[in-house]
Amino acid sequence: MNRSIRPVRAFATVAIGLFMIGGVGGCFKSKNPLSDLAKAKVDAELIGTWTWVTHGGEGNRWVVTPAGKTFPEGMLRVENTDNGEVNVGYFFTTKLGPDRYVNFVNFRDDKTPDQWDPKLVEYYTLMHYRIAGDEFTSTLLDSRYLNTAIQDKLIAGESGDQQNSRLLADTEELQEFFKKHRTQVLSKHTTKSKKVR
Repeated sequence: MNRSIRPVRAFATVAIGLFMIGGVGGCFKSKNPLSDLAKAKVDAELIGTWTWVTHGGEGNRWVVTPAGKTFPEGMLRVENTDNGEVNVGYFFTTKLGPDRYVNFVNFRDDKTPDQWDPKLVEYYTLMHYRIAGDEFTSTLLDSRYLNTAIQDKLIAGESGDQQNSRLLADTEELQEFFKKHRTQVLSKHTTKSKKVR
């Protein structure tokens, strides 16, 4: 079988790995991740094959594995095959109190590297998640609130439409802001996936 590999770049367009967000708004860009990748630990509950739960049943399947020896220890790889093309993306997780977040890596020039190089990162896409047994629930960030917070100078960033908005705060400032404004930061939109046994 002929398989080509393409990077999962546009979080809101291609849908990051198992999270299957599709074209829904609320996928917010950040210059910096929510935690230090060098200190990241793999969330073992994410490892495995997941299927997006739709109103009509099950959707696409996504496989999450450790990223491998050429990436930092805490990095995960997510893969999905669609019409013979393999979509590949990389992410690591952050725990802030009881909350868990994904820091999805978006590389420059649509190129997924064979080994980690932080200079190739264009931005991170942030998303909240929780796992209960075999059910994964993702929660989008509230882009309206984040744009307002940027305009009101509660956090450093550039406000605008979904393509042009981004957080510019450093990791420490992001953590403080996300803890302090948790209920406002999280939107009401969630999606669910089930682990395949």
